Amino acid sequence: CNCNCAIWCNSCYSLIMALNINGTTGISGVDGSVSAPAVTGTDSNTGITFPSADTIKFATGGVERMSITNSGITGAGIILQVLQSVKTDVFSTTSNGFHDIGLSVAITPSSSSNKILIHYDANISSEDLTMVKLLRDSTDIGIGDAGDSNMQRVTQGGQVQGGNNDKVAVYSGSFLDSPSSTSSITYKLQAYKYGGTTMRVNTPVNNSNATYTGRGISTITVMEVAAWVL
Repeated sequence: CNCNCAIWCNSCYSLIMALNINGTTGISGVDGSVSAPAVTGTDSNTGITFPSADTIKFATGGVERMSITNSGITGAGIILQVLQSVKTDVFSTTSNGFHDIGLSVAITPSSSSNKILIHYDANISSEDLTMVKLLRDSTDIGIGDAGDSNMQRVTQGGQVQGGNNDKVAVYSGSFLDSPSSTSSITYKLQAYKYGGTTMRVNTPVNNSNATYTGRGISTITVMEVAAWVL
């Protein structure tokens, strides 16, 4: 057909564009690709494509930016899953050094290119100095650079309570980790006791049962973030 009709050629009764209109199933056409989307505006490499069953992809400049499948949505900055561990009981120790305080959460990333955003809040009390650090499994993460040989490398530290051991010090922070893994990962928070007799989590060392003291909770939250670059 040599006519310039946009969709339907009346002279040969054939469909010029790769577009099917059905009163039952609706409108369908070519699947397209990220570099040449099936649905576009005036920009030929920006639009929507249908590369496989149960999949829709969005592209700009010929680069995939977001994908929707029957498993959910993936794309730059999209939160794919959120997991949290809440500690409501008390951890207590009389030993100096770093300690697991019972605050951890496991997550299995869906892609090795995705990142994990970690946020923690911990209530810690001691008669002396305390610090905290994050770990991915047994590896320290989100800690300061190496300094003098005696200096502890931590995520936050250190708070000194001294005579205020009827109160708790609040540690709160976030860190964006790149684990490069699709295996189960456990993130946890450790607390460091420098001196004094006791360190406690979620309750003051001077746990006198007075109305001016309180018992709180500590939490650790992890979020898988799709890491495509916009």
